[in-house]
Amino acid sequence: MPFRPAPIPTIISAIALVILLNLGAWQLRRQAEADTAKAEVQARLYGEPATAADLRASPDDLTWRKAVVQGAFLEEVPPQLITGRFEFGAPGFDVVQPLQTEGGPVVWVNRGWIPKNGWQDALVEIDTHGERQEIEGLLQPITGEIDGGPVPEGDGYPERWPMATTDAGLFGGLQGPPYITITERFDVPSTDVMIIAGPSLKRGDPKRPEPLPVSGYVAEPKQIGHMAYAVQWFLIAATLLTIWLLAGFHRGKKLAAQQG
Repeated sequence: MPFRPAPIPTIISAIALVILLNLGAWQLRRQAEADTAKAEVQARLYGEPATAADLRASPDDLTWRKAVVQGAFLEEVPPQLITGRFEFGAPGFDVVQPLQTEGGPVVWVNRGWIPKNGWQDALVEIDTHGERQEIEGLLQPITGEIDGGPVPEGDGYPERWPMATTDAGLFGGLQGPPYITITERFDVPSTDVMIIAGPSLKRGDPKRPEPLPVSGYVAEPKQIGHMAYAVQWFLIAATLLTIWLLAGFHRGKKLAAQQG
């Protein structure tokens, strides 16, 4: 069967094929980069936990590491309440306090969530100012700086700070308060990382409303669909190539019939 593709459709198809194949290859490279980054994060998550002495290192070296530190929450800084997060279908506050570690610097600790209803009793219940604590959690860089101050006290609720989203990269679901703004307000010379207290929780693992504060962080990789996108671009390229071939054979058959 004669094969006679048309010149202009051939040029257009060739250009489109080059673009589609490059898009597919680009998605494959992105998938490889994501896999490498995820492996690095998981190595940190399951590696040796950081100690108080390690907290002076660069945030780039600490982010996504677990930490186990001892210390006491600073008595001169009251617990800071962060609004904007729900647990168990109810609104509440994240409790954030600076911890003076033993043998290390001051570090801000997100202790977890307390319900908005009955927040006064919850704060009394978890008050551990000056007491020696052992904190276990996940290290994240201090982010989420915002303009302005907290929402003032009123309507039966305390002064509280608005939640600011933290970019967690491959690992989603983390949110953090404006630590930089809070730190500047109290002039606390803290580290450039924070501790999200509590055990590691995968998505779907149940949390319990007691004891307060409700703690635990999500360390589950996002499902990034670079491979699916690559397959999609390659399938489109294969479809275009098939159409071009069929059109070429159809044109060749038609021209042969006209010449015959």
